[in-house]
Amino acid sequence: MNEREKTIADAAKRIEEELKAKKENLNRAIEEKWDTYKEDRKRAEKAIAAMNKDIKAFKQRFSLSNWMEFVDDEKFLSEINLPGTHDSGAYFSVPLADKLWKDQDRTIAEQLKDGIRYLDVRCTVTDNSLDIYHGVIDQMLSFFSVCADCYNFLTANPTETILMSIKDESNDALATVSKVVKNIANTPADWTFIDAFLREISGGEPIFWYTRPEVPRLKDVRGKIVLVRNFEMTGKYANQPLGLDFRHPDTGLRPFVLKDQDQYEKVSLEEKWDCFYQLLKDAMYTGSFVGSERIIWRNYASMYDLSKGILPQRAANYMNPRLKTILKAEKAPRRYGWILMDFYDPEIALLLARSNIRINN
Repeated sequence: MNEREKTIADAAKRIEEELKAKKENLNRAIEEKWDTYKEDRKRAEKAIAAMNKDIKAFKQRFSLSNWMEFVDDEKFLSEINLPGTHDSGAYFSVPLADKLWKDQDRTIAEQLKDGIRYLDVRCTVTDNSLDIYHGVIDQMLSFFSVCADCYNFLTANPTETILMSIKDESNDALATVSKVVKNIANTPADWTFIDAFLREISGGEPIFWYTRPEVPRLKDVRGKIVLVRNFEMTGKYANQPLGLDFRHPDTGLRPFVLKDQDQYEKVSLEEKWDCFYQLLKDAMYTGSFVGSERIIWRNYASMYDLSKGILPQRAANYMNPRLKTILKAEKAPRRYGWILMDFYDPEIALLLARSNIRINN
C-alpha cells in the first residue's frame, strides 16, 4: 500500500470511528430521553391517578349540606360566593295572602340542606321573645326555632358557616297590628329588641355565634352563625360593636366596604334586572379592596311592587332563570358576591357553591 492509499485508508477509518461514536452518542441520548419520557409519563400518570382519586372522593363526599368543606380555610367570607334567601322565614301559607306575603316555599332547615348559607331573618318582639314576621303576617315561627334549625344543621355539618341577617321589624306599622293581637302588653316597657335578641342567642353564644364587627376568615367561623346586623344599637347598647354592621345609611364605622343592591320597588322587572346585573358585573371584575378595606358584595334578586302588579313569585320567575343562565355560561368561576333570592332554584345554589371550589388546589 503506497502512501496515498494509506492516507485514504486512515481517513476512512477515522470517519468510520467518528460515525460510530456519533451513533453511540445518539443511541445513548435516545435512551436517556426515553428514560426521561418514561419517568415523566410515570409522574404524569401518578398525578392523573391522584387527581382522579380526589375527584372521586369529592363526588362521594360533596353535597349541598357540606359544600363549604371544600372551600379554602384562608378565604375571607367576603371572597366567597354565597347563595342566600330574602325574607328567609316568609314561607307560611296564609289564605288569600300567599301571593303578597310569601317569599319562600322551603323551610329554614330545607334551605340549609339546599346549600343556602345566607339567611335574611325579620323579627319582632312579642311576649318577651322574638317571632318571625313579614309585614303584618305572623309567620307562626319563632326566632328560637330558627336558631334551633341552624344549631342542628351546624352540629351535623361542622365545616359550614351560616350568615344570618337580623332585622328589627318591631316598629313596622303593619307588624304592630299583629303584635297587639298577640298581647304585647306582656312585654316589659323597657324590654328592647336588643335585649330580646341577646337573650335568645345566649344559649348558643359563643359556641354557635360570631358577633365581632370584622369580616372573618372561613377557618375562624366554621360551625358558627355570623351575625349580620340590620338593627340599631340604642340605649345602654349605643355605639357597642355587634356583628357585621349592614345598616343604611353607612355610619362610617364599618371595617369593610358594603356594595349593596336592593332595588325592590318603583322599577320594572327589566330595570330591576339591570340593577342586579350591574352589581353582579362589578363584583366579577372589581378587586377585593377599596384602599385597605375589604369589599362585601350583597345583591338582592328579589322585588315587590304592587302598583306595577309585580309580586314576589312573578319577580323570581323573571330574575332567577336569567341568573342561572349567566352562572352556567361562565367558563371560569368568578366572584359573584352574596346573592339573595325569593323562591330560589336549588340549581342556582349549587352553581354558586361550586364556583368557590378548586379540586386538588
